[in-house]
Amino acid sequence: ENVMVGRHIHTESGWLASMMFWGAAKREQIRHREAAARVGRDHVVEQGERCVRHPRTGLCQNLNARGEGSRDGLIMRCLRQRNFVIGLILVGIVLSAALLSYFWTPHPPARINVPGRLAPASATHWFGTDHFGRDVFSMILVGSRNSIAVGIVAVTIGVLTGVGLGLLASARRGWVEDLVMRMADFTFAFPAILSAILITAILGPGTFNSILAIGIFNIPVFARITRGAANAILARDFILAARAAGKGRVRILVEHVLPNISNVLIVQATINFALAILARSEEHTSELQSQSTISYAVFCLKK
Repeated sequence: ENVMVGRHIHTESGWLASMMFWGAAKREQIRHREAAARVGRDHVVEQGERCVRHPRTGLCQNLNARGEGSRDGLIMRCLRQRNFVIGLILVGIVLSAALLSYFWTPHPPARINVPGRLAPASATHWFGTDHFGRDVFSMILVGSRNSIAVGIVAVTIGVLTGVGLGLLASARRGWVEDLVMRMADFTFAFPAILSAILITAILGPGTFNSILAIGIFNIPVFARITRGAANAILARDFILAARAAGKGRVRILVEHVLPNISNVLIVQATINFALAILARSEEHTSELQSQSTISYAVFCLKK
């Protein structure tokens, strides 16, 4: 009888110890999750998950699990920002003008009317005329279309080539990284306007050549940014886990590195988009493109 009682006590004490150990491990796991959720920036992109910290609790909320509500919440947060709304309105106006120019303009934008030069705003010419007598409002509509095309094409050239070179330099390291970075340094050694003059002297003046010159100057910018951001991501633990899982170098770059550096690339692309339009105005000043081409560069040069 004493032996049976002893066995019962031993079994019950082992069960209680197991429950206490499980509860302590569970509490420790929850504490680690809460601590990890509070570390880092507000927006975290890692291992295919998108999280945002709650403003009060500081806990990380999985945006992918929330589905459509997360996108709606992001849109509402953006619309509450005054600067975002102002920028959205301005961009919408420019895009609307570009689309409208394909279907309608008050007057032919390239028609010259010397007797009516420098006319003030009127019912016939809403924004007046320039020093050649061309309708300014019609030129604005067509110029928005051409300027957007310049920015999109130039930035696309820089993104496609520069991001590829940056990822290659970050993945291969060694002499490949040194070669890509030295080529970028060599490109930065010459101002963009000199590069445009060189390309125009070789290929001849024209809109396409001017856009090509701007796009080539954007390549080292994106290559440097991509290489730096990718090096920081490749040092993370989940990259090591992906390698242990048997993923190849290209698959890691596409599935893990590129999504995590997309925010940086998008911001830089928006900056270079505006710089591309300004760079074309400099080319217009240097007569590197046809003076009959209508874009916002024409209005930047009005005296």
